[in-house]
Amino acid sequence: MNYEAMNAMTTEAIKKRTHELTFLLESPIEPEAWHEYYKEYQALTEILDERYREENQSAFDSSYAKHIEGKNWSEIDPDAWSAYSDWHKDMYGFRPHSI
Repeated sequence: MNYEAMNAMTTEAIKKRTHELTFLLESPIEPEAWHEYYKEYQALTEILDERYREENQSAFDSSYAKHIEGKNWSEIDPDAWSAYSDWHKDMYGFRPHSI
């Protein structure tokens, strides 16, 4: 399946296919088939990640502006920082290291 076809899939269809691929990748299969399934899995999860970022960017930015932006460390509620750090990791794959 090419990228355009994958990107045209609904989010639910992608989730279903990644679930199927997870099962296949954990099964005893030929190395060539495993690599093909893994490439498809990676492409589909990248599409899901991008959709997640697109759907949540505005709310993420608003939360940052409300709880973090313009403050120094002593002014940031630790729970707000923890929530921001978790969400940042969900959005970008890593935790922020500075304000």
